Amino acid sequence: METLSYLLPQVWFGILALFLFLYVMLDGFDLGVGILSVTAYSEERRSILMTSLSNIWDANETWLVLTGGGLFGAFPLAYATILNALYIPILLMVFGFIFRAVAFEFREQATRKFFWNYAFGAGSFLAALGQGFSLGGVLAGIKVDAAGHFIGGTWDWLTWQSIVVALTLIQGYVLIGSTYLIGLLLRSLGRKEERSPILWTILLFLLSFIGLALVVFPYIIPTEITIYEAAADPSSLVVMIIFIGALIPVMLFYNIYQYVVFRGKITGGTYGE
Repeated sequence: METLSYLLPQVWFGILALFLFLYVMLDGFDLGVGILSVTAYSEERRSILMTSLSNIWDANETWLVLTGGGLFGAFPLAYATILNALYIPILLMVFGFIFRAVAFEFREQATRKFFWNYAFGAGSFLAALGQGFSLGGVLAGIKVDAAGHFIGGTWDWLTWQSIVVALTLIQGYVLIGSTYLIGLLLRSLGRKEERSPILWTILLFLLSFIGLALVVFPYIIPTEITIYEAAADPSSLVVMIIFIGALIPVMLFYNIYQYVVFRGKITGGTYGE
């Protein structure tokens, strides 16, 4: 039992890191595309951008739900503390998700698309900004008492460090969004290797995540709460692993199936015209 109490939190740390990476990689590019859609110089080009997301973006966000659910079940203390400390940026993210989803659907039916075009871009930006502030707030440190409960202020998350992290994350999303769309790196373009840019960008994200995990481990809230202190009962962690072990292959298959079915080029006049 003592070995399980030591090993299971590490396993769940790895599972949550995987979920978070898959979310950032998959939903990150469609947030980036949403931000880039504001810069489209014609309605036809904007429609192409929107069409490239229409059949895949719902599944991408599922990984964020799994990350939140896994954190709640595996590390309930960390879940409660993080939500208390980052209430405002998390609400900002949720509001951005709602705003962009509504704008996406309403734009298709609208005769005048101007407002919904910019609403979709603004919602994507707000969602990315909220995520950046949340990440920056966690990395900067959360004030807790001896029991691990949040004792800081409402605006503790807003620091120059969190602003830098938020802007960097937005830039990363725009980068992976642009490589998903067209792959305009000169070397790859010249060789007609259109998939190379996004593959290299994914590798960059992966290396960044591995580095971040190595720096943070074994803390779930850096320098304050370790994964062992925040972990749920070992029996709960075992039951969750059985459930998640069956769910992960299904989710991965569904994502891969979507991208295979809807692969290929998007042309003008296919959406919102």
